Amino acid sequence: MDGETARPTAATGSSAAPPLHLLTPAEARERVRQGDALCSGGPRLHTVDDITIPVDGAAVSARVYRPGPGTAPCTMVYFHGGGWVTGDLEYSDELCRHLAHDTGCVVVSVGYRLAPEHPFPVPFTDAYTSLAWAADKVAAGGPLAVGGDSAGGNLAAACALHARDRGGPRLEFQLLVYPVTDHDFTRPSYTRSAAFPLGAEAMRWFWDHYAADPAIRDDPALSPLRAASLAGLPPAHIVLAGRDPLHDEGAAYAERLRAADVPVSLREYPALGHGFFRLTGAVDAARDALPELTAAVAAALAPALAPGTTARPGRARLPGRQIPGTAGVRPKKTAELLAQRIVADIDRRGNTVGDRLPPEREMLLAYGVGRGTLREALRFLELQGVISLKPGPGGGPVVQRPDAGNLAAALTLLLQFSGAPFRTIAEARSGLEPMMARLAAERMSPGHLTDLRSSVDVMGANLADQAVFLEENKRFHDVIAHGSGNALFGHMVDALLGILDGSAIGIDYPEARRSAVHRAHLRIYEAIASRDPAASAGAMTLHIDEYIRYAERKFPEVLAAPIVWGALS
Repeated sequence: MDGETARPTAATGSSAAPPLHLLTPAEARERVRQGDALCSGGPRLHTVDDITIPVDGAAVSARVYRPGPGTAPCTMVYFHGGGWVTGDLEYSDELCRHLAHDTGCVVVSVGYRLAPEHPFPVPFTDAYTSLAWAADKVAAGGPLAVGGDSAGGNLAAACALHARDRGGPRLEFQLLVYPVTDHDFTRPSYTRSAAFPLGAEAMRWFWDHYAADPAIRDDPALSPLRAASLAGLPPAHIVLAGRDPLHDEGAAYAERLRAADVPVSLREYPALGHGFFRLTGAVDAARDALPELTAAVAAALAPALAPGTTARPGRARLPGRQIPGTAGVRPKKTAELLAQRIVADIDRRGNTVGDRLPPEREMLLAYGVGRGTLREALRFLELQGVISLKPGPGGGPVVQRPDAGNLAAALTLLLQFSGAPFRTIAEARSGLEPMMARLAAERMSPGHLTDLRSSVDVMGANLADQAVFLEENKRFHDVIAHGSGNALFGHMVDALLGILDGSAIGIDYPEARRSAVHRAHLRIYEAIASRDPAASAGAMTLHIDEYIRYAERKFPEVLAAPIVWGALS
């Protein structure tokens, strides 16, 4: 257990408290409820309603999370974890809020009845009955998905099997978060995983309460991994924790789904333990995993949510998701969502420039997409400057870093289709660069200050050489931008200078003008070196305003000309 994961243990006294398998079910439930405090909460939604669902002569509690008004593009029925013995609607409240908010789906969280008061098959039948009820009453025949974590992941997988075998309800997708898929306690992950928060003894305790007779545990409704066939199941996204006794059975379930030609994406967190989504208020890595999870769900559901497409045979065409206030906003394509996942994985792995991404076959298996979608996503990332695609044997995607040229190209296109003239860039600089100079006076490092002085000196020594002047003019503003300590300034100024390259668009700099620029640069340098923010901003304002007046006087037609992508190349 790493230090960060260990903090919740110390905070809750888990190391000193009796192990879970020595508690009564009531005591275990109270301990789990106390763990709700380690969740960081979730986003506000349009509505969150507590309801009841009729099940087999009784009723179970449920909670419906709606991200916005009107009809949602999909409904997900979600089952909380807790070993079939503990847990309630609060157990998965944060996760359900994020799923609804980030994917646009309505989420129905089900508070199925718990063992040992209600052993198998009651929790399973409650789950399946609730799924069928939601298909009719909430989804109303629209796209339906199922999901759950831990024991809830077991119920979700079992419901997907049952729905396949009974002919409905039709499911577009299943989300299985560190699920229970088998009852084999001899798997290696049972022996290598720490006992907190879940160990082998605790799992035996849960199983003994839920399905006391070992002879029935091979039933696929209890152990989905033991189903004769997994063919025909909906696409799945499976999340596994490396320090979890359930890791190996979850990985085995993913492999069996793939072998049955079911699309599967698999995300593993080697350093985290079972139930880590319940630690988002205490463990940074758990909190960071939430947007990865919801992005994966959104990507997996994208084929079903895309306008005018049929996700699976027999499914009616679906309207695209419409969020209030976003009429006309382009929905993200599956390839674009996949590109975002690839970037998240590059960042998570700490890849640097020149690192190769996994081979295509590995990426297809990891992300559970088709070859065309993957290649479109990679091409998108190449255009954004995130990767380069090396051809030939030993080639493939290689990590790069986007530069100001990528931002300049995007800005140029936006401005071109807005009908903006080149004067727009000059005016933006007059507002941006004085603020940047003010910050530079406060924050610039000695190294950047040395570079700034060097630029002033090199320009002054080469005023007769326009090429050197132009190079040093750009370098001077670059150094101030990056020396301001604000990364956005650095990227924006690089991009703006790239668009408004005076020499490229026809603005000439005679030697007298170059001398004036050099004197302005010297004044700005001296103000920054003296750590005077107001003087630095004032000197930069005078410099930019003087440049604009010069351009308007000598080259008015250039500033009035519309920005056109490619005009500078």
